[in-house]
Amino acid sequence: MLNGNAWGRPRDVVGLAMSVNMLGSRHQAYLAAGGQGAFLGDGALRYGPEQIVEVFYSFQPVKYLSISPDFQYIRNPGYNRDRGPAKFYGVRFHAEF
Repeated sequence: MLNGNAWGRPRDVVGLAMSVNMLGSRHQAYLAAGGQGAFLGDGALRYGPEQIVEVFYSFQPVKYLSISPDFQYIRNPGYNRDRGPAKFYGVRFHAEF
């Protein structure tokens, strides 16, 4: 994360995160054989590590409110090379009274 001092907005923050998530060989085999979990498994797993990049910018239009637009890019969502890539856009609001 980097705060906004460099561009004259000390309350602003920009952030970048990257991650690579993997499954163990037994979990891969279970899902490839048709196994299902709470969020994974459709019976056709072609395994690939899930790779995620996220970037956000948080700014304060007024003292008590922060707004943070966010973007996430996920390669091999659900650890499946046949899925994605997936792109997610979001906005977070944080208010303090």
